[in-house]
Amino acid sequence: MNRLLLVLLAFTPLLLTSCEAYKSNFMLGWTYAEAQGIQPIRANPPTIGYRRLKAYSTVNEAMKMFLQAKGMPDYIIEKPEFTSSRIACFYLTKNHAYLLQLPGHYAIQGMKVLGPEPIGEKDLKLFKALNEVEKATAAFQQP
Repeated sequence: MNRLLLVLLAFTPLLLTSCEAYKSNFMLGWTYAEAQGIQPIRANPPTIGYRRLKAYSTVNEAMKMFLQAKGMPDYIIEKPEFTSSRIACFYLTKNHAYLLQLPGHYAIQGMKVLGPEPIGEKDLKLFKALNEVEKATAAFQQP
């Protein structure tokens, strides 16, 4: 009986990890249609883009390491495809953009990082306008 308990305790982290990865894969599939276009990354309340990046980092160790090193971007543009996924990450305060290429739709391993590149002037204006719209919307919704 004690041996069985020890074996179960030893494998508990593995079981919990795979369960979390399964939930993340499910969430990525469930929000696939909403992943098109520019996505703001906000933790409170969590936006679709924020939740998708968290799910990707649960499934893909390279994505997790990238986000730990660089932090969460301000905006992403995601292009999920059957054979690969591409995510453009925009860090406005640093004026950096990165392109993350994942092999496969929900790639478990590997990721190619291109960048940093400076964000173009037109893109910066677009993101600043989106920030203003978000602020106005938030102010309008508060009682």
